[in-house]
Amino acid sequence: MAFSFNAIQTLTVAILLLFVGTAVINRVAFLRDNNIPVPVVGGMVFALLTTVLFMGFDVQVSFDMVMQEPMMLAFFTTIGLGADLRLLVRGGPQLLVFGLVCLVFLILQDLMGVLAAISMDLHPLVGLLSSSITLSGGHGTGAAYAQKFADVHNIAGTMELAMACATFGLIIGGIIGGPIAGRLIRRHRLESDETHYEHKPQIKDALHDTPIDGDHLLWALLVVLLCLISGQLLALVFQDAAFTLPKFIWCLFVGVLIRNADLVFPRLKVHRPTVRMIGNLSLSIFL
Repeated sequence: MAFSFNAIQTLTVAILLLFVGTAVINRVAFLRDNNIPVPVVGGMVFALLTTVLFMGFDVQVSFDMVMQEPMMLAFFTTIGLGADLRLLVRGGPQLLVFGLVCLVFLILQDLMGVLAAISMDLHPLVGLLSSSITLSGGHGTGAAYAQKFADVHNIAGTMELAMACATFGLIIGGIIGGPIAGRLIRRHRLESDETHYEHKPQIKDALHDTPIDGDHLLWALLVVLLCLISGQLLALVFQDAAFTLPKFIWCLFVGVLIRNADLVFPRLKVHRPTVRMIGNLSLSIFL
């Protein structure tokens, strides 16, 4: 027996699973204390359910994934719309050192992944896909490069591998990083009150302090959609260039341009809390 869900039904199931994930986390202290994401919990519950249905009752479920890419692109666009270059400049030498350390570890991740793939007689790109692309980049980056590897190099199973590695990295990172972060917070008595961070650069923005309303949502949604369209067009224009980039990078880049252009053209300003809300919803539904 097979069940097939169309795009609207798939979106409905995805949103329903977010509520399932929230309910499970609220009842399981381990998941809550270690900051395991709601979409991962809801998705794992559904994966277990469909596995039981398939293995025990030969019931197969398929989904229309047409909304997957737009949700991913929307999330990365909101990342770009929140990237204020003034904050990067004010980060100073500490931010530069942190970036260099991260770069070294990314290279080490890729090196270990490629060597492991070669040792198992697999394509080197499989090792690359199971290293920094997914373990550091997450599901969105993994999905983008998995599709490109499949199209250009005809490697089978790239999307499944990317999602598995990204999920593994997310869960293991949460299990390891959550307790360590909690211990550091308690040891140094860190609090979220901004009065404890007098060195933190403050950029005043009257629009940022206003509540979310219909006008803010409509304008932010329009800007996000324009970034998606522009990013996809740029990806199409440069698809045959010597150095190609996935669509989400172009969408993020357009978002960064618009975010920092509002310093010169204030009418371009987008309500930051609304952008964050759209980004969080897009990422959750995509996952």
